[in-house]
Amino acid sequence: MSRSKKRNFLKLYKKQVSVSLGTIFEKMSLSNNEELVNSISSWKLTPYFNIKHDSCIKIKITPAEKFFNGLKKTGKWALGMSLPVAISLATTGTGIGAIAIPLVSGIVKNFNKRGLNVSKATEEKVSVAFSSLSDVYLDDIVENLTDDNSKDGSKSENIQNKAKLSVNEELYPLILEVKAVLNQLDTQQENMPEILDFWMEEQRVQLSTMAQSQEEELKILDNIENQLLIPLFDKFDKEMDQLHSEIAQTTENISIANRSLNRMEDKIDKIFQDVIDKSLTNLPLPELLQTSRIQFQKIKLAGKYGYPYNPDLFIRTPNLDKSFRNFIQQKGVTNPVYLVLANIGMGKTWNAVHLGNTIRTEESAIPFYIPMHLGYESCLTDVFGVKGTGFANKIGEKCVEIKRNVNKKVLLIFDGLDEYPIENRQPFINFLNQLIQGYKDSVLIMITDRITDWCINDFMLRFHRNVKKFISPNPKFNDIVERFTTITPVSYYLSGFNDFQLNDAVIKYNLDKNRFPSKLFELCHTPYLLRLIYERQEYPNPENVDEFMPLFYNPKERLNTILYRMDIVGSTENVFFQIIQFFENAKNTKTEQDFINNQQINHLIQSNKSEWKRIRCSGIICEEIKGFTKEYNIYSIFHPVLNRYLEDIGKLKKDSATLAKNKHLNYHGTPLNRQDYDVLMILEKKLGEIPLVSDISWNSFGFKTENDRIVGLGLHNKGLISFPDIIYNLNSLKELVLDNNKLTSIPETIEKLNNLKSLNLGHNLLKNLPKSISNLSSLEELILWSNKFEYLSESIGNLKSLQKLFLFDNQLTTLPDSIGNLKLLKILDLKQNKLSILPDSIVNLKSLEKLLIKSNKFTIFPNYLENWLDSLEKDGCKIYR
Repeated sequence: MSRSKKRNFLKLYKKQVSVSLGTIFEKMSLSNNEELVNSISSWKLTPYFNIKHDSCIKIKITPAEKFFNGLKKTGKWALGMSLPVAISLATTGTGIGAIAIPLVSGIVKNFNKRGLNVSKATEEKVSVAFSSLSDVYLDDIVENLTDDNSKDGSKSENIQNKAKLSVNEELYPLILEVKAVLNQLDTQQENMPEILDFWMEEQRVQLSTMAQSQEEELKILDNIENQLLIPLFDKFDKEMDQLHSEIAQTTENISIANRSLNRMEDKIDKIFQDVIDKSLTNLPLPELLQTSRIQFQKIKLAGKYGYPYNPDLFIRTPNLDKSFRNFIQQKGVTNPVYLVLANIGMGKTWNAVHLGNTIRTEESAIPFYIPMHLGYESCLTDVFGVKGTGFANKIGEKCVEIKRNVNKKVLLIFDGLDEYPIENRQPFINFLNQLIQGYKDSVLIMITDRITDWCINDFMLRFHRNVKKFISPNPKFNDIVERFTTITPVSYYLSGFNDFQLNDAVIKYNLDKNRFPSKLFELCHTPYLLRLIYERQEYPNPENVDEFMPLFYNPKERLNTILYRMDIVGSTENVFFQIIQFFENAKNTKTEQDFINNQQINHLIQSNKSEWKRIRCSGIICEEIKGFTKEYNIYSIFHPVLNRYLEDIGKLKKDSATLAKNKHLNYHGTPLNRQDYDVLMILEKKLGEIPLVSDISWNSFGFKTENDRIVGLGLHNKGLISFPDIIYNLNSLKELVLDNNKLTSIPETIEKLNNLKSLNLGHNLLKNLPKSISNLSSLEELILWSNKFEYLSESIGNLKSLQKLFLFDNQLTTLPDSIGNLKLLKILDLKQNKLSILPDSIVNLKSLEKLLIKSNKFTIFPNYLENWLDSLEKDGCKIYR
């Protein structure tokens, strides 16, 4: 190779090329040349190309390859697709229109499968709509489809509804796929210079190595020069500038397409909502079932703290399936309520979703899924399109019309009643009573709840009296009713896996049964525990305390521990550990009389009856009837870890004298500064012993320490009607949780807590904030959800450190202009208020990463606000509107 050519070759290496190798060779149109193939093979290019003699070079790196794999999985969208089209889409700037033509025939074919005729005019309209990614054509397509399938010029409402649903079903999945690939292409293009530089650097090293050889090396270089480099130089010199220009255009096309896709998603959602709002009660059975299926898909099918429903990992309970079918068919019963109870982590949500899907498949009812933690009213409004006064009657009348139209009852699945705040349940109870008593011939209801929530709550006991006669009874669970003193029937009680289900679950979760210690496998009859093993991919032996303790009890990571999943948290955790200390040794047995004779323990249980019942429900402390008395013992599997706990408590007691000498006091095993200790002792007289916790979250009852000072305090759901002034003595306090209380005001003296970084006042009765809150200069998070705010003071704009502001579920009609001063704000939650406009200053919030403005009274945004929202989305902000 001549020196000049080598210089050109090295010059080529230094160019920054923002394009995939696949595109370069596609544009070069390399010929079928066996010698060239052999040269490339010897040149060690296989990381980048698949070498085959019959077809020369096949590109291995292709930005659009994953896109087409995704399309093939959907089946119906893969018609007519080919790799060159994807490369064109990715690199030539032709945009989305390049794949419109081969897709149109597939879309039309699927319309035909739904029983819809498609005229040439409609087909052209589909092509135009998809090519332009514009939402203005969708209504026209629905109208055209309606005309194509109407007889004698009369437009049937059923045909129109069918057309709307078909447009929604056939276009929406494709939009998601296209959007995903556009994002992927955008990301990959950024990495292409690095990929090409890496490839060129590897070849330069190869050339350097070859230069050390003599004749054989020169032959290889000549071969490379003649058959690869010279064509490569020529092509690069002519096309490189053009490629740069095309890629810049493609980037702009992607940005435009993303905005169009967002608008199209909103339009399709509106089409679906129009069907529900206007004609759900007139839909034929197939469309009703399809609407039900979509409603399930649009909601995250998971409990508040659980994992989304996965049919591949779900383990059926045949007895439950059979029992529920009998209920749906009302065999031997006429009660409209099916009550499923279980302890935490037993699979209530997954079974509820499975049963809903089963009933829809069998076409025996029209199911709709309402996860209670998302709010029953908003979920039902999304389904039935009704709200306001007389809500229950409006829902009931809709169900009556559906029953009259298709002769099928509506099944409403209210999942996770325990995840709905106690203080907000009265409206739900009233709604349920009206629905049950007024419309039981058209509505079936399934309720899932934690058994401790159902049977230990005074509020729930009042509810029981109203619904008791409507619950479908199952005599098989009479012993459950007696054991947990449940005053209503139980339709089904989920008690965990049997041996067959457990073995099936181990296979589905791809776990190694041989690695399970026998006692761990015994515990895994509880579904949540097997899930924890699956998540951790660890098999700790319960007899090895160091292995098993992090799974059983870990203050630093409570969520994925046995105690947490058994609902032994907060005040219940405090009662639990005091009772464990009473046993003195985990192997001991205590009688009911022992509990009564110990004045401290007896008082503890009498003052915390609900916590004591929750502990007995957990299964850690077992209750047995022996003669005329009860005996209590600790489940043998937990003996080692609980004995370790008792040993640690003993050491703490021995160290208490030393702590006192060092001017610290011991608050139930926790060393504290005297001033902070005094605060807790005063609070304890009113609220009971306050436990030490590792983290302060929205539902915390406990305190968190650093260097013997209290830095976090949670007084969740303690019935507080006024702000506890004693808290001002906690000079190091950074996190304060006062949610789920009955506070009507916050004093101006709140400014004394000048180290606060997080303040949670959610679920109270607050209507305004003190002006002095603006002096909390370190505040980064302010939670005010579910209060009575109609406005906010301008002083809130002085919280210059604020990063998270939660105003969900209030009565806000306006926001103060000072909101624009919160330049560091990352999360702003304004859902479920009465806002119809946003202040002009809000466009100054340019650091937002999440903005929630759903369920307000917005109609249309001025251009400057739309531009602001578009700019936020372009910068990666997630907007829910």
